[in-house]
Amino acid sequence: MTTNWIESSINIGPKIDWSAIPQANFLTGDNYMAYRDPAGHYHNGLFRVFHTLVMQESDGFYYSFVAMTTSRDLVDWSQPRILTPKDHRLNYSSPGNIIRYNDEWVLCFQTYPMKSQTDRFGDETARLFTARSSDLDNWSQPELIKCTHIADGLRKDRFSFRVTDFEALAHTYFF
Repeated sequence: MTTNWIESSINIGPKIDWSAIPQANFLTGDNYMAYRDPAGHYHNGLFRVFHTLVMQESDGFYYSFVAMTTSRDLVDWSQPRILTPKDHRLNYSSPGNIIRYNDEWVLCFQTYPMKSQTDRFGDETARLFTARSSDLDNWSQPELIKCTHIADGLRKDRFSFRVTDFEALAHTYFF
C-alpha cells in the first residue's frame, strides 16, 4: 500500500511504499559500536536521521558522536556520517530538535563527558550545544549554550547539576 508521508488533505510529502521497508532497524551495532537517540527530519525529498554513534576504542574509553544517515525512500540508507569532533571529555550525543532560524538550520544536542574509562553516563560537566548549517549537510563546530545559572546550582529543587535537557533549559527561562 502506498500512502502519503504525512496524512493530510495537502500532499506535502513523498509517496512511501511502507511494505517495501524490510525492518524498522536500519542501523545495526556490534560489541564496539552502537547507535541510539534517533531524531528524524524530512526536507526537500530527503529523510535524515540524526543519532548518537558510540564507539568503544582500544584505550578503554567510549567515544560518542552526533552522526547523520540519509534516505530518499526509507529503504536504502547512507552510511552514518559523524558531525562532531572526537573527545571523550565531551562525548557529543543525543541530538534533539532540528529547527530553522534566521535562514539557518540549528541542531541541538548534549554531552556525556568521561573523565575515566569507568565513567559511563557523564558527570556534572555535561552541557548543551548547538551546531548550525545552511544546507543540512555541512555543520559548524559545536557551540556551547551558556546557561551558567543552572550549572551554578540555582533551582536545585528542579534540576541536577548535569545540564543535558533542553526542556529543563526552557523551564528555567520560562517557568
